[in-house]
Order: sequence, then C-alpha cells, then structure tokens
Amino acid sequence: MALVTLEGVFMAANPKTTTYDGKEKTSIYIDLYQQESEDTDKTVQIKTDDLTLLQKLNKEFAMGSVFKCKATVNAYKNKAYYKLVSLG
Repeated sequence: MALVTLEGVFMAANPKTTTYDGKEKTSIYIDLYQQESEDTDKTVQIKTDDLTLLQKLNKEFAMGSVFKCKATVNAYKNKAYYKLVSLG
C-alpha cells in the first residue's frame, strides 16, 4: 500500500457503525476539505478503526482547522480510500 501525506481543512470526525455478516464494526471517518484538489468533490474521507481518537480529534480540531496526517491509500473503480496511519 502507498503511504501519502494528506493536508486540508478539518470539517468533522464522526463514528459510523456497519454490519457485515452479522458482525457490527464501528470506525471513525474524518472529513477533510482540500481546496487545491482537481477532483470535483473536494472532500476526502479518512477512515480509522481507533475509536479512542474520536475524542482527541473533536477536542484538538475545530471545523476550519488545518489538518495534516499520514495515511495509506487504496483505489477501487477510480475512487481513493484512505486509512489513517498517524496524525501530524
């Protein structure tokens, strides 16, 4: 997997619970706005399974804060999917 550095404007961090094969899994999705993006949808979602980060993210970052992180990236059908590795 490729490791990338993402930078943008923090919009929100929200938990999302999914059910697959009878098992529930909760992840956090971080919404990041990138003004410089050439994509028509300038919002990027970064996923993390570390639920302890939710409180930290909402405490340290307000909507409009500059956000920078490292993430792995995978692509499927021309859509990039990011998974958080580290903050900063």
